[in-house]
Amino acid sequence: MTSIFARNFYKPVLAVLLVLVMVGTLAVSSFAATTTANKVESLDVYEESICFDVARKQFTGTYNTSQKRYLLGNESLGLFVMSLEGKNYYAGANGVPLFSDDNVFGNTDEEKARDYDKGIQMFRTLETIRRYVRSTYGQQGDEYLVGLYNDAYDNGNNAFATDDILWSGEVLPAGTIVGIISIGTNEDPADLDMLAHEYMHRVVTNMIDLTYRGESGAIMEAYSDIFAELIEAGLSKEAPDWIHNEERNLKDPSSKGYPSKYRGLNYLSATLRDNGGVHRNSTVLSHAAYLMWNGIDGKKKEMRIDTATLGKLWMRSLEQFGPNVTFQEAASTIYQTARRMGLSRDQVECVALAFKHVQLPVRDRDKAQTAKAPSSGTVG
Repeated sequence: MTSIFARNFYKPVLAVLLVLVMVGTLAVSSFAATTTANKVESLDVYEESICFDVARKQFTGTYNTSQKRYLLGNESLGLFVMSLEGKNYYAGANGVPLFSDDNVFGNTDEEKARDYDKGIQMFRTLETIRRYVRSTYGQQGDEYLVGLYNDAYDNGNNAFATDDILWSGEVLPAGTIVGIISIGTNEDPADLDMLAHEYMHRVVTNMIDLTYRGESGAIMEAYSDIFAELIEAGLSKEAPDWIHNEERNLKDPSSKGYPSKYRGLNYLSATLRDNGGVHRNSTVLSHAAYLMWNGIDGKKKEMRIDTATLGKLWMRSLEQFGPNVTFQEAASTIYQTARRMGLSRDQVECVALAFKHVQLPVRDRDKAQTAKAPSSGTVG
């Protein structure tokens, strides 16, 4: 049996021990937090620097103050470009950062051998796209984006966007989550249309996690095609040609073997191919976007929706989609958004007619009964 004296003696001792344990725990937590913070803030060794390509064209790169080297990337923009050295990304190849001892990239034999010029072209193109999408639509996708070139995947003739991965390269801290855009060895690193398409995959994925299969996957592909055209038009100050990378003709899908109507000619139904037809069937929705821009048959200018307004309409609609959105749900959402945006009566009717033309009629008491089908001989 423990005496009263013993119990009273142990109380202050236990209290002191408890305080010491708490202090020790706080110290360990503080150390762990400091270590984590230092890990995340390790990019502080970089600062923006004016750099040049071999033609003396200027771009904003970064300078590594600890290594005293220049890097092809812009930390404040969250954009870096690296080389896969002709290796296969899906086989586990990691990107190789492009460092230079001076602020001129591509002026040494080693830099020429590693296609620094190609890396600079990709960097300039992605930078232009990233800044435009952020300023025009208020979106930029991933906090950090890494462009990879000279990827041997798919025989070196490939361009795609991947899901987020854990990046463990020497530029970003280990564990940094980044978006990836990778192009094959035969791809043009300055192809605005192609890279804008891939960049929009990253934007859409970060806004709405659409299921990449069936109709929702086709909607994602349609959005990338549509906004690639709008971005290209906005940057060039010219009208969009509505042809994606010489592969899909959004103006006349059937000319490339793609469908212009829901479940119509060339439409893939209940298929395991292409993730359920995500690329093939995408032209149903992207063709509707073209019809809105063209005013259906182009005969009534008052019905046409300009590229700036069209981009706002489709971007605002995207924010309302669910992960498994169907074509019909997307069409109805876009139509209702057009009405709420304050588009003119003729433009709202144009949206309804465009969806009716691709066999996705919107259900609305005001317009469903009065909408007229496009006249014969219309495009698509």
